[in-house]
Amino acid sequence: MCLCLFMAGSRHSQAQIAEDFNAALSKERTTQLFQLNTDQYNNHFDFKLPNDGKLYIDFLRLSDWGEKNQLKQITDIAADQVKFLKDSFSSSYSTKLIEINVPIDNKIIAFNYNEALTGKKQMAYKDGSYFQLKIAFDTIRVIKNVRIREKPRADSGLVQVQYTFVLKDISDMIALSEDPNVLSRIGDLADETIDKQRRHWPRQDASHHTLTMTYDPEAKEQMTINENEGFFGKRIRIFMGIGAIIYSNNAISPFFDESIAFMLHTRSRMQRYVGFNLTGFGYINNSTLRKSYVSYNLEYGLCKPQPYGFIQQRTSVALGLMTILYQDSTRYLFHMGFNFGFNSFLSSGFGFAADFKKDSKEGLLYVNFKFNL
Repeated sequence: MCLCLFMAGSRHSQAQIAEDFNAALSKERTTQLFQLNTDQYNNHFDFKLPNDGKLYIDFLRLSDWGEKNQLKQITDIAADQVKFLKDSFSSSYSTKLIEINVPIDNKIIAFNYNEALTGKKQMAYKDGSYFQLKIAFDTIRVIKNVRIREKPRADSGLVQVQYTFVLKDISDMIALSEDPNVLSRIGDLADETIDKQRRHWPRQDASHHTLTMTYDPEAKEQMTINENEGFFGKRIRIFMGIGAIIYSNNAISPFFDESIAFMLHTRSRMQRYVGFNLTGFGYINNSTLRKSYVSYNLEYGLCKPQPYGFIQQRTSVALGLMTILYQDSTRYLFHMGFNFGFNSFLSSGFGFAADFKKDSKEGLLYVNFKFNL
């Protein structure tokens, strides 16, 4: 870094450094410089650090972790950047962000830093004196480029591991580097746990494998894991709802709504999905005319996954075919419906069905309200 600053006055030197750095990035085919893309968030580790700090680690495949952890190396690199950038921040109370990208060969390290002064007016009063109050944590995010993969899936071939340190102050990063015992303990437990999991998963990089690991030094069992429920538990989910529907001709009927959803990978609280949807309702009018409606739809939407293979708070659009069964005949209509999840148990929807024939009396509009499992 000092060499870069020294040569900043030389246009030729600047061009050479930029050329070398761009060549390094091009060689590694990276698409994410300071943060993983959403498809790479698959395995997630949550480690508790001293002074209420946290270390979050995210990566795509279990093999990306390697044979041994790199926590000490990553901590030292981050601590060096903190030492270099510490005087660049204007105040101690501000919220600081440092982002670092470490290439495979560790030669040219890219970094970005930012400072938010939103807490300037937050003060503390004690014994007749006012003190600046800091309530937000600082973040140091390190992207370590590990190697090139011949058969990429979601990372363009560049294997990356993301380390996110959330600390009360960036100086805690230096303290972690100077006292390696903390991260050495975490790293050894993580390596041991991952080795056990690899023996449990013959195909450790299968797309449906997800490992969540948590470390708390004060807990009875310091390192705990939560592995995914297999392909069907992770990707295939079910929605079941029951309620009432109000539709054309002022009819009110019981309403059933079921979906089989294939979850699309994301780290967000609400997950995208595609699926197959089936709805049904019907009525008997004063003339004892029995009529039933069943729709078969392709569905796309957002939901909140729940244990035991269910989804809740579903918001989606559905397109498909509606059949009308009455007497001894069957009619077919185009169907389009929308669903909105108010909370985990209550949802609503509306839609229409039509055969697009002139003067047809078979079309209908509807609104439904339902409870879901």
